[in-house]
Amino acid sequence: MSSGAVRRSRVPRRHSPRWTAGDRTGFTLIELLLVAAVMAIVMGIAIPSIGVNDRMRLDAAVREVQQELQGARLRAVNVNRRLEVRFNCPSTGQFRVVEGGWPDSGRCDQSQYPFPAAADAAYRVPQMPRYDGPIRFINPRITLSASNSSLVLQFSPDGRTMRLEGGVPRLISSEAITLSLNGYTRTVNINAIGKVQLQ
Repeated sequence: MSSGAVRRSRVPRRHSPRWTAGDRTGFTLIELLLVAAVMAIVMGIAIPSIGVNDRMRLDAAVREVQQELQGARLRAVNVNRRLEVRFNCPSTGQFRVVEGGWPDSGRCDQSQYPFPAAADAAYRVPQMPRYDGPIRFINPRITLSASNSSLVLQFSPDGRTMRLEGGVPRLISSEAITLSLNGYTRTVNINAIGKVQLQ
C-alpha cells in the first residue's frame, strides 16, 4: 500500500431499526384517511342521485300523462269524435285513450278493441271504433290516484272535458290526477275547457 492511503476496513453494516415493507401487518393512518375520503366522495355523489332518479322517473310519468290528455283532446277536436282517457285500465298504473260511444265492457282489452284499428273498422257490421290508442304503462313504482280509482275523462269534439260517472258525462270544473313516488308528488290538473297544467 501507499503511504498516504487510508485503509478501509470492511465493517458489517447493521440493519436500521425501521420496519420493512414485508414486516408491516396493518394500515397507516394516512392510508385509512385516504380510503375514508374516497368513500365520502362516492357516497356524496351516490346518495343525492338516488333522489334525482326518482324525481326524473316521476317527471317522465307526469309528462306522459299530460301529453296523452292533450293529445286526446286535440284528436277529439280533429276527428270530430268523443275520446276518453281511461285510467287504471286494464289494471292499476295503466291508462288508455279510447273512442267514446261504445259499450264500457272490455274497452281496455286490446284483443276486443285492438290498436291500431283494422282498416275496415268503420265498415264492419257491427262497426268498430277507429280511434282507440295503445295501453300506456306507468312505472310500477309510481302511484296514480284521482277522484276515483277508475277515472274516465271524456273529451268532446268542441274540446270540453267531462268526467264519466256511471256512463253519464258530467261537466267538470277541474280534475286532479296525482302521481307519487317515494315521497315526491306531482299533480296534473285539467279544467273544463281541456287545459292541462302541471303542479
